[in-house]
Amino acid sequence: MAILLPPGWLVRYVREVHNLRYAIVLFWLLCIGMGAWQGLKLISVASIDLSPPPGSLSDVAQDALQSYFPDFATSSPLVILVQQLNGSSVLNQAVADFDAAMQSRLASYPDSLLKNVTDYQSFFVLLALGSDLAWSLVDATNTSTLIVLNCHPEQAMVLSSADEHFLSFVDHAVRDLSAQFLDPATQRARITGGMAFGRDVTEGTERDLLFMDGIGFPIALLVLALVLRSFRLLIIPVMNISASILTSFLIVYGVAQRMSIISFAPSLMMSLTIAMSIDYSLFQLTRYREELKMGSNINEAVLHMLQHSGHTVLVSGSTLMACFFGLMIFPVVVLRSPGLAAAIAIVITMLVSLTLTPALLFAFENFFKKSVDRIECCRNKNPENDLLLEADHDMAGDLDDLISHFSLRQSCWYKFASGISRVPLLVMVVILGLAAPCAYRALNFDRTTSILTFTPSHAVSTQTYVDLETIFGPGLLFPYDLIIVSPESTPVRSQEFFNEANNALKFVFNQKEANSSFLSVLQWNFTEVDQCLTAHSRQVDDDPDCFAIRTTWQLLVNEKSNVMLVQVHLQLAGQADPFGPEGMDWLRDVRDRMSAFEHKTPYKLLLAQGAAAQADLLDKVYSLFPIAIAVTIGLVFVLVGVAFRSLLVPLRSVLSIAATLSLVYGCAVFVYQNGVLNFLGFSGLHGSGALCWIGPILSFSIVVGLGLDYDVFLLTRVFEFRRSGVSDKHSILYGVTHTGGIITAAGLIMAIAFVGLLFSSEKVLNELSFFLVFAVLVDTFVIRTLLVPACMFLLGRLNWWPGTMPPSIGDQQYLVLNDVLLVVACRVRCDRGPGTFFISSLNKDET
Repeated sequence: MAILLPPGWLVRYVREVHNLRYAIVLFWLLCIGMGAWQGLKLISVASIDLSPPPGSLSDVAQDALQSYFPDFATSSPLVILVQQLNGSSVLNQAVADFDAAMQSRLASYPDSLLKNVTDYQSFFVLLALGSDLAWSLVDATNTSTLIVLNCHPEQAMVLSSADEHFLSFVDHAVRDLSAQFLDPATQRARITGGMAFGRDVTEGTERDLLFMDGIGFPIALLVLALVLRSFRLLIIPVMNISASILTSFLIVYGVAQRMSIISFAPSLMMSLTIAMSIDYSLFQLTRYREELKMGSNINEAVLHMLQHSGHTVLVSGSTLMACFFGLMIFPVVVLRSPGLAAAIAIVITMLVSLTLTPALLFAFENFFKKSVDRIECCRNKNPENDLLLEADHDMAGDLDDLISHFSLRQSCWYKFASGISRVPLLVMVVILGLAAPCAYRALNFDRTTSILTFTPSHAVSTQTYVDLETIFGPGLLFPYDLIIVSPESTPVRSQEFFNEANNALKFVFNQKEANSSFLSVLQWNFTEVDQCLTAHSRQVDDDPDCFAIRTTWQLLVNEKSNVMLVQVHLQLAGQADPFGPEGMDWLRDVRDRMSAFEHKTPYKLLLAQGAAAQADLLDKVYSLFPIAIAVTIGLVFVLVGVAFRSLLVPLRSVLSIAATLSLVYGCAVFVYQNGVLNFLGFSGLHGSGALCWIGPILSFSIVVGLGLDYDVFLLTRVFEFRRSGVSDKHSILYGVTHTGGIITAAGLIMAIAFVGLLFSSEKVLNELSFFLVFAVLVDTFVIRTLLVPACMFLLGRLNWWPGTMPPSIGDQQYLVLNDVLLVVACRVRCDRGPGTFFISSLNKDET
């Protein structure tokens, strides 16, 4: 039986790391410093960017809106909700005084984001103008009213310093004027809207990261310390995590100067780098300890650590990186940016694990060697003795100690794997039987694009928005903009246009399941409009109706008078969310009606804003999802097949990962759509009738990568034993025995790292956390522990087809020989000092 020799390139690599160990450590320390200085700024530039896919209906409509009505295209309303808490009328003197003072305070701001006189709308202002629109800002019970500020930031959801100053000014004005004019016991005023959401998302991200640092990270490290049985070695994963997080943040911050980064990308990067850094450190340092216990010197220990555990890091990390880069095929920032950010984080984590870890072990050799209670097998340090298996009494005693120490047959994992080997088919049937109904449930689930899935639930802006939806209906803050383009021969200011435009509204929005209200010039008849537009200015000033008509015309008709804008406030039956499944169905129906109307008339209809962009995002992403799945499966198949020189190994990996995905996706639907855990009263597991649309897409690559991570770690050890001449059955038995505890610990650590997001105040992160935590636990305790060994036991020698393996030792002879397999290196070599790499071989005859 031969000990596998490390390839020559790996020996040379380890020598270079040894020679440059101090330079490598210094380089990563500099990266940590730069990341702490600049990289953490990434949190402040992340945003909610839900731009429509290029060329989609909403993208075309948005371009038209920007061209014809630029003020509407850049408008981001801030809404002040004023409520009378005791049930009396909100239309009182105190609220009127508050409204007047607020208007005066905003007029005094030098760089106001309110560009037009119509950008400030309230009941009292519109009432003074004699406009019937005033009553649209008061609820049916007269207990709530709105003050609408149509702001024009540089970019919605992404606040510049000027935007932040204006928002802060409005915040302070609301608080100051509330204290001055409103009774805190019976009246209150609060702000919501896109700009407020953008600010609160940034602050929520910072809180989530602090929570993860303060809770998840220390607990994960504690579990790691217990597994490694050393607080000295714990320094290495701490260094790795710091270097990985801060360096990846630094790089992505540079990327953020060129493209938008979605708000939850930093949280995702944080969880991913913590989890993978700890996993990789666990894989490497447990092998390092094992090599030292076998009597290897530091150079040999690091060499074999990189040969075996480094192989796991390289294969699983490369596949995970490729899966995340695969998200770049989606033409939407909301998926491309987290995919790119996560891929960069994985690349950096791999580099840190493969360079900083060995460099630290070399640079502080004596310090880290003390973390292992080393068993000395070479009492005679004569370097001329390559084989020290003499039958002297002392050596025989050492050998007995070593066999007792390294005996695998006494392990609970060996006994557990032996039990699986007796009934592998039954194990597979039971697990796949449980996965089947989950897979069926996962094939059809409802999705939502609601803004509430991205905003912190505890934020004032979110709570105010929820109240706003309840009181005034969900469609008020995010209305649709219908653009009606007339043919060249028919100007907007004509009876024909008014007739056709009114026909369009009746035809398109005549739906039983929705009640739509409109803000438009069409609310007046053409004769009234034409008379007011031709009247003298003095007549207009004396007639409030004419003033309202002229103001609305200037706002909703373009300069060339060939395009009209109609603002549509959607109210679905049962107060359903316009961004939810019912809202998506309504939008598809409206678009079909618009297309039918265009076929009958020369008028062109375009629908922008509202949930149009989100609907197109959802349709585009899920139409490309099967392609992403196929590409990911192809990558897994190729990379794993090349790594293990087999066709059945990657096929089995794909099927086991599919089982994990089925269980995870199906249970996620039960929890977040059907609400089976609502009785717990825990917000992180509370169902809302639909899943956030991005969760299944984003978690797919992560779940595949994490499942492959453990799969490759197990396969690497089984492959190592089988290549050494161990039988197929015992390769699996001893592979499971060697990796079972480590995979279990890694799964627990990964779950702890991701579970922090379950306590986040952002729904999208709650769902993502469930996907990842549940996937890790299922993969660790069910798939990798039960299903994979059972499948491998059934396949036997076919596992490695079409590759070939060396002849195996007989099972009875192996039971004795394999007890000393892990100490063969100790038996055949002595510690020759640092800088010397020495490997001997022991064949069957020598044994």
